[in-house]
Amino acid sequence: MFIKVRVIPNSRKKAIIKKAEDNFELKIKEKAIMGRANVAAIEALSDYFKVLKSKIRLVRGHHKKNKVFEVKK
Repeated sequence: MFIKVRVIPNSRKKAIIKKAEDNFELKIKEKAIMGRANVAAIEALSDYFKVLKSKIRLVRGHHKKNKVFEVKK
């Protein structure tokens, strides 16, 4: 399944907010430097969906706040 995620880096708390069926807002503590925010986003989504990190792939938005991830179950 493909999900749309708005990533907010450098946040005080970690949080995942479900906006719609396939639309999420993700707050993470890591800064958006050298892909750290993308790695943290994959880890957070892995915990949320209870799948391995290898089952989550960043499809679009490597350098933007609005991203598209593929989650394989």
